[in-house]
Amino acid sequence: MSEEDAGNWYYLYKACHNVIKNNSSVKSMMIWGCQYDETMNWLKNTIFKGQEDKVDVDSSSWGHYSSSSKINTGSNINYKVNEIFDLAGNHWEWTQEAWSTNTRIIRGGYFGKTGTTYPASDRGSGNPNDGTDSSEGGTRATLYIL
Repeated sequence: MSEEDAGNWYYLYKACHNVIKNNSSVKSMMIWGCQYDETMNWLKNTIFKGQEDKVDVDSSSWGHYSSSSKINTGSNINYKVNEIFDLAGNHWEWTQEAWSTNTRIIRGGYFGKTGTTYPASDRGSGNPNDGTDSSEGGTRATLYIL
């Protein structure tokens, strides 16, 4: 994978479909925007009940923000919620949600911004060919057991 591919939506879309190989009972794919929304709603209704602003307004206390570079996912215990790392900050996450024919939706903020400007529930957009800068972009695969 080249540096240019790392943040490219098309490359990541294909990679998500290849997470599980040689198993006809499990399929993988890139996360949909509605799945990301449901995850945010679940966080607000369980983990952050009574503190919903930590998801919608300021995710700084549980995300990697205001830094000069991303960190390896899972390297900081403070950036996880219910065993899920990097929902807030660290890198933008491409989804299958489309804004238009030539634009895809990115979620969650990234390391170079703040948790108040781009909280965990943030929704942005980008060109899937250029994507976000390779140091900023990534995605999340979902698994389905058939």
